[in-house]
Amino acid sequence: MKLLAPLTAALLELILLRTAAGAIAQQRPLDALSLPLRRLRPVTSSAAAGKLAVPEDTPQKYFSEAGSTMSLVHYDSRFFKQVISYGDHRVVLHHLTRSFLVMMEKYEQTSWLAHGSLLGWWWNGRVMPWDFDVDVQMTDATLEWLGVHLNQTEHAYWYTTASGERVAKKYLLDVNPHFKAPDAGKYLANMIDGRWIDMDNGMFIDITALRQRDPQRPGEWSCKNHHRYAENDIWPLQATTFEGTRTFAPWNVNKILAQEYGEACLTKLEHEGHYWSDSEKEWVINGGSEAR
Repeated sequence: MKLLAPLTAALLELILLRTAAGAIAQQRPLDALSLPLRRLRPVTSSAAAGKLAVPEDTPQKYFSEAGSTMSLVHYDSRFFKQVISYGDHRVVLHHLTRSFLVMMEKYEQTSWLAHGSLLGWWWNGRVMPWDFDVDVQMTDATLEWLGVHLNQTEHAYWYTTASGERVAKKYLLDVNPHFKAPDAGKYLANMIDGRWIDMDNGMFIDITALRQRDPQRPGEWSCKNHHRYAENDIWPLQATTFEGTRTFAPWNVNKILAQEYGEACLTKLEHEGHYWSDSEKEWVINGGSEAR
């Protein structure tokens, strides 16, 4: 789809979403989901206030992780207590994902799946069992709306376990104060534009914004980590579900995934110590053990 300049990013997003409106109607009604919108509400961020980072005048790294190893890099240092076990982390990510997506729908804002989360969606609509975070993208206009209206708000969420236990959770939406900067800065320090953070343990969703950066490349959208996409590979967005909750995926998923991970990512049946079970439609850990 060609841009009819000079459209703003917000207007462009509205037009492109309307293009996909027919697909939205095919999704389940919201009250058929186990998480009604009324269960998610922003509250005063008193519990998080003492932990919120203060931006520097010089754009230094805003978000900080619990460590640099693979076992620690997926936790926000402000809320990290201990590493979540392999057997438990998908439950944490499941509710992290659902709470974020419902929040976005509540405020009529749009994001779409990206990177490893998009690959998980391609296979079975779930977070892959070796993934310890979730990735979403949005336009810079959407990110700015979140930054202006919802930055550093705390959101309450409840769910009921299979045994009937009611669990209360809180999540923090934190938008990087340097999100308007045209690049990520030294060492890509600020390539992440925002995070949706589990305040119990520090696990998070990474939020990155796409914008048109190069006038010499019309129709190209990119993030601060130099992932580049043709406009008609992203839009119109596909209405779909992920972890059982309504969301969107880019239009040309196969091309996007093949460019990022290689074409084998769509056919390879063994990865990261797991094999694909076609009968279960699930990635199963080698040996059948849930312990890693």
